[in-house]
Amino acid sequence: MLLAGCTAASEEFQQDADILRLQHLEYYGNLLQEYKAQTGTYPLMGKTNVPIYVHVASPQQVDDVQGAPPYAHKVIAFKEFIAEIEIVLGGNIEEYYDPQFEPDSKPNFYIYMVDGNTYNFAVHVHENFSFGNPVAKGYNKVEITNNTNGASHLIKPEELFSSKEFNDAISRPLFKPEFFKDRENSFLHSTKN
Repeated sequence: MLLAGCTAASEEFQQDADILRLQHLEYYGNLLQEYKAQTGTYPLMGKTNVPIYVHVASPQQVDDVQGAPPYAHKVIAFKEFIAEIEIVLGGNIEEYYDPQFEPDSKPNFYIYMVDGNTYNFAVHVHENFSFGNPVAKGYNKVEITNNTNGASHLIKPEELFSSKEFNDAISRPLFKPEFFKDRENSFLHSTKN
């Protein structure tokens, strides 16, 4: 069965890309927990009195970040976010980006947002996972947070990462593992270049 809006080739790409997107969400979620264990808070909390947005976008994706929320906010470069985590955790960390270079029905970058004492980290996936939030056809959002505030589309990382559905999704075999590994490896330290 083909995913909505996909040819067979693009279906395989989106299925592989979704696996990586979810693996990246777990990677960043674990980094955020390590950071909190060291500092008692999450990255960039308390830096401003307006919401902060960090766009996790590779050099090929940065031009795809468009639009802004219609309220006062601050955008902080991913480079600054990475540097902050590296200072606290002591050493270089690897950077992972959405493996899709061009956007389609969904953004092709991840978002870290801080508002007061709450963070959200979102990835945009093609498949409608049980733990995702449908936004549009071919666009679903999977979003972790430290404070769900009763929102059904927000999930605490420990809950998501221990769920069978999530673990089944990230454990699926890739159609083109070498292609995606090469793509990941080419951007591991993009903020250092």
